[in-house]
Amino acid sequence: MKKDPELISGKMTFALCIYSALFMRFAWKVQPRNFLLLACHITNEAAQITQGARLINHGLQKGKLSKESASLK
Repeated sequence: MKKDPELISGKMTFALCIYSALFMRFAWKVQPRNFLLLACHITNEAAQITQGARLINHGLQKGKLSKESASLK
């Protein structure tokens, strides 16, 4: 969480969000329900959503900074 958000891959974050969502559904639908697998994918989904939010926030901040610097010129 403390590393630079420029290191985050948007494509990989998106892919892992989709992957975790699909496997959460699988873990819930399979009989008997696999609660351990479900918990793992819920945790991973939360982590990927957090990383995605950091990436989006960084992109928005970077856009604001570039607009501000362009208006100063």
